[in-house]
Amino acid sequence: MGFVPAIVVGSDTPRKQKSETSGISKKRAINRIKQGPRQKVGDVEDLLTYLYQKDKRNKWVTDEKEISRFQHTLLEWYKKNRRQLPWRQTLMEGQPNPYHIWVSETMLQQTRVTNVIGYYKKWLQTFPDIPSLAASSLERVNEIWAGLGYYRRAKLLHEGAQTIMSRFDGKVPEDIKVLQSIPGIGPYTSAAIASIAFNKPYAVCDGNVFRVLSRLFSIDLDISSTDNQSLFRSLAQFLMFKEMAADYNQAMMELGATVCTPKSFDCNHCPVQRWCNSFQIANEHQVPLSDIVCQFPVKSSRVKQNEEELLVYLIKFANHFLMLKNISRNLLGNLWHFPYVIWKRNGNTMTEEEKIQHECCLVGVLHSCGYPLNDTNGLPKLLHESAIPIGQVEHLFTHIKQIIHVKFVCVSSETKLVIESSSRRIGGVGPNDDSIEYRWLTEEQMEKSAISRQMMKVMELYQKQKKQKVIHSFFC
Repeated sequence: MGFVPAIVVGSDTPRKQKSETSGISKKRAINRIKQGPRQKVGDVEDLLTYLYQKDKRNKWVTDEKEISRFQHTLLEWYKKNRRQLPWRQTLMEGQPNPYHIWVSETMLQQTRVTNVIGYYKKWLQTFPDIPSLAASSLERVNEIWAGLGYYRRAKLLHEGAQTIMSRFDGKVPEDIKVLQSIPGIGPYTSAAIASIAFNKPYAVCDGNVFRVLSRLFSIDLDISSTDNQSLFRSLAQFLMFKEMAADYNQAMMELGATVCTPKSFDCNHCPVQRWCNSFQIANEHQVPLSDIVCQFPVKSSRVKQNEEELLVYLIKFANHFLMLKNISRNLLGNLWHFPYVIWKRNGNTMTEEEKIQHECCLVGVLHSCGYPLNDTNGLPKLLHESAIPIGQVEHLFTHIKQIIHVKFVCVSSETKLVIESSSRRIGGVGPNDDSIEYRWLTEEQMEKSAISRQMMKVMELYQKQKKQKVIHSFFC
């Protein structure tokens, strides 16, 4: 069917902006639009010019009054339809708390709102303000964050709080550039804090905003490109209602999160459909909305995920499970996990040398606990002859898919092991000759400890098998 295809902005690579948030004069941009497009699409003025010249449906960007109508319509919709979320409480009370906004925006990165709400409440109960977070240990921070994933966010929140205490007397700075000097606060988070907490006129661009803008103007630009993201931010800044920056930014994000969603979009109830190029194209050419809307945003194929297969050992003794923690930058750094070996990477079985390195780590830990390792009662017997397969689980990171094979090992109650109430550290036993910390934890203690999500899945598998008594005779 001969409908108008997506707007394709020229093949020249757009140049980066000197300042995406310095404010763009609408009158200057509108005058440039009327002069006609340049050969290159290099800044927001060129982009707006191209959009207008390519498709007259976008002509409203040349009319300041029409832009104002768009802004006010969106804000009116937001006031009536915004979700009642806990981090919006202080905003609705007229006393925005920058710390609350910082925590919520950090938690919401690559995480669903429904998953964040409980963790957000628990976090503020534990760390009600920046001084309490800064004074806490990283271990405690990870315990409260446990299960939310992407633990580096928690570590950076902790470091950021300590920086704010030492450099800014415990007060979150208002200046966007100063905010970006704090660990964990980049362009997006700094714009969110500055605009939502302090009503500074900076556009906030998350995935929801990219999607709304790309559909609003039918922009066929790959949002995976850093240069293109810069253009989208400049476009968002151009459309910004500066006098009500906090509400306007939240309205744009709310529209993308609840109406202009990736798949289950609701164009018929969209408050800004009269300005939406994609909606108009579909109606004019009488084609399904999905045929047009689903074209946007354009995003290049994701990098192929690596695949790992792990062997995880649940080693149980007297209702306690052996857990390790290596202080490193790997996926499980600073988190408690069950002993494991990476069996395969992308189909390639690990080398014998790698296997020995991992087993030496476990030998060192068991020896420290007093486990009698000898020729007749060695590690191979414990892990291979005594270990019982109980199933497998899968876990996805952004760039890694893990298939986790779980084996259960019950250490005889006659074995004289030393179980201490606190953790112990031994040196030079990790695969990279790192020091490693170990501890024996009960199931109840695990619930209060910083344990990675994939290891929680392993424990859930164990509890399921135990409850169903499918292999009850294997458990001691």
